[in-house]
Amino acid sequence: MAEKLAICLNAGDRNAALPEDAFTLPALERRGLRVEGYMVNTRNLLSGLLFVARLALRRRPQVVIAGEYYCTFFACLWFGMRSGVVLVSVAMNQSRRLLHFGFRPLDGLIDRIFRRLRLVVVHSVAEAGQFSALHGIPADRFAFAHWGYDLPAPGAPVAPVELCMVGRNNRDWAAFLRLATGLGLSGLIVAPAYAGLPADPAPGVTARFDIPMADCISAMAAAEVNVVALLDASRGAGHITLVSAMHLGRPLVVSAAPQIADYVLDGVNGLVVPLGDDAALADAVQRLRRDPALAERLGEAGRRLAGRFMSHAAARQRLDLLVEAALSGAPAPFLDPDWAAERARLDAS
Repeated sequence: MAEKLAICLNAGDRNAALPEDAFTLPALERRGLRVEGYMVNTRNLLSGLLFVARLALRRRPQVVIAGEYYCTFFACLWFGMRSGVVLVSVAMNQSRRLLHFGFRPLDGLIDRIFRRLRLVVVHSVAEAGQFSALHGIPADRFAFAHWGYDLPAPGAPVAPVELCMVGRNNRDWAAFLRLATGLGLSGLIVAPAYAGLPADPAPGVTARFDIPMADCISAMAAAEVNVVALLDASRGAGHITLVSAMHLGRPLVVSAAPQIADYVLDGVNGLVVPLGDDAALADAVQRLRRDPALAERLGEAGRRLAGRFMSHAAARQRLDLLVEAALSGAPAPFLDPDWAAERARLDAS
């Protein structure tokens, strides 16, 4: 018999705690569902797989909400074997190797497991189409919600720099180094240790590795221009960096990629350049540095958009609406109507 329980899973260190209100949504509270949150080690896939399997043997929830791609698969595999469990994925993204092997029987089995999902919340419109096509998940089970949060307090002060690039997945660090050295500008890289960069990767450029989020905020705030240069347009990347820079009111120069198009609008709150185009990247940076009024206007527009659509409260409100629709069987709009109207206005301006 199912318990009055919602299980919430997210990828990360199992010794870490989920944020207290990560998934304590009114849609769950209205149904009297107690929420239990667990972190799942998806870096070690076997460990994560077995952890969720053991959890499914001990708990019989009515609802399971899972974040991240592999975490979602584990939830669908183990909890989805029971009838009546509502499975929801939040923040499914394509930053790691996909569960698609080119062997039709195995791929078909994986797809059927993913199709147990009642709702898939993606943080870019493009990812809805990608995952629907990849795993055959019906398009009407997807909904878009901006990634959102409130800025933490900044960390240790960082000396001012002209350029900064922060990130983990799908970053073109070599392009950033060419940009900084080609223009003779100071730069700061914040990257994971596995990026394989030295601490002083180029003249005038320093790199810091695996630093706390508060220190990442300080790094972005210290830069004249924040850059998000991507390796390719097939993987999701940059949402945390983009939203953080927008909250800070810092101007952005970003690679054109579908996953970014819902956050940075060219000439509205940043400058968007063709993927892999070093000359366009340099021109955009120089344009912002030559025109401080433009840089300020773009930064302030980003701050306004982030405050309205990408705050913690806005993200939770949108997620609650979508989970309520999934639990009640009511239709939910793929796009937040307020965002759809604002995007149409900005595109027309």
